[in-house]
Amino acid sequence: MLFQHAASMYSIITTLVLRWLDNSNSVLVGLPHSLIHCLQLVQNAATRLIYSIRQSEHITGTLNSLHCLQILEQIVFKTYQALYGTVSSCPTSQFTCVADVTTSRRLRSTSTTML
Repeated sequence: MLFQHAASMYSIITTLVLRWLDNSNSVLVGLPHSLIHCLQLVQNAATRLIYSIRQSEHITGTLNSLHCLQILEQIVFKTYQALYGTVSSCPTSQFTCVADVTTSRRLRSTSTTML
């Protein structure tokens, strides 16, 4: 009975809390750090409910076992992912609004289409 309760708890929390935080990250760009911290506390509390760990225990390893990044890392990752998808799918003639940056040294990414 306890295992069935834990499985349903995992399913509910993952569906309602963690996936919502993961899917809405692109909207959270530019949010003040105080609000990002509040969202991080929600993610930490949801993870603690799933794994029944105390508040004094570290949460990073547990988030890794759920394959979750911290909120700020998720926001940065989703932003870079959207940027890469936009840049890699457009022809080079459409980059008239993007300024070329010249440096005094050769960059590794100058000969490839990597960011």
